Amino acid sequence: MYKPFLRVLRVHIDPQLKWTEHVAKIKADVQKVMNSFRRFSGSTWGASLHHMRRLYLTKVRPKITYACTAWFISAQHDRMRWEISRTLLDQLESLQYQCVVQISGALQKTSYEVLLKELYVEKITTVLQRLAVVERAQNLHSELEQLIAKQRPRSTKGTPKSSLAKHPYCWLKDDTTQFEQVCQNRLRALHNPDKFNAIWHNPKEKTLALKEYVKVMGEATSELAWDSYRQRRDKNKRQPPALRENWGPQSLALYAGLPRAHSTMLVHCRTGRIGLNAYLFTLNSKKSTISETDLCPCLEGKHTVEHLFAHCKNLKRQRFELAGRLGHTDLNTLLTRNADVATNWAIRYFGIPQFEWVRKDLLLTQPTELSFLLRSEG
Repeated sequence: MYKPFLRVLRVHIDPQLKWTEHVAKIKADVQKVMNSFRRFSGSTWGASLHHMRRLYLTKVRPKITYACTAWFISAQHDRMRWEISRTLLDQLESLQYQCVVQISGALQKTSYEVLLKELYVEKITTVLQRLAVVERAQNLHSELEQLIAKQRPRSTKGTPKSSLAKHPYCWLKDDTTQFEQVCQNRLRALHNPDKFNAIWHNPKEKTLALKEYVKVMGEATSELAWDSYRQRRDKNKRQPPALRENWGPQSLALYAGLPRAHSTMLVHCRTGRIGLNAYLFTLNSKKSTISETDLCPCLEGKHTVEHLFAHCKNLKRQRFELAGRLGHTDLNTLLTRNADVATNWAIRYFGIPQFEWVRKDLLLTQPTELSFLLRSEG
């Protein structure tokens, strides 16, 4: 059967270099691996969030970024030809979104940007750009590159200069040369001449320096994107705890050591996307009613995480015991410094069906909330 593409070392090349077939293959491969992950981890059971994140970064994301130097040309130059389309890049971002939803246990429609910040994971476009620019910089002065530079004037003879100017080869070589120069200047500023020469003229050391600098660039890009996202949010609405923090590894650290169900509950509480009436009511449509009201069963406020931790009269005694042990009921502190205690309490008393079997297990293994608090502090 005729196939309108060529497969070279797992890269699917179509005649027009649109890369549609290659991205479709990436999506199929990633979905297959993510489905296999469901065998040993769910939202309330199985491997921890940290373990699942590590599996994603080492086993799944490399499938998305494989050989990206060959097919990824960022759509950042309006006049450049053959760059990958924004539609395909959006498909890859959407693919990563489904992955981080699964490994975090978050509910669908949870903000992509918030999940990336909570898991400390870069956008796919940032990763592709980072990997591609380093590999191109490594090959900038290679024998192959010198051969191409020598043969190119012959192969492009008679081609209009306007067409040559739009060719990716020209754009990418200029960008890579500029990147190498910036990295070189940075190293000169950080080290004395002898140390600089030892690094820059040693291929392995130079590669490490390039990778280190591009990570700094990627971190700055992620931080800028996160700050931009927060600025676009409605300032008049009360923001969930996850939106009050800066980009960085500190959010991911909050989930360290938590059992799977507890880390999932923490994601739900920190993002505000949780199975309580206040959120479920916003999902109502004309065809189905998920929740008929956004009120708490106590009828004295909206059914939110903050209301249950601080105001609900139906949980007055339980909240008194919690405050007696921790000395506070401040939501931000509960969902950061006291995340283990807070998620245990939430699983017990929020009444979310998703965590019902976990709640029953807690009742058997930790008969009272007070006994759990004493053990967690001791």
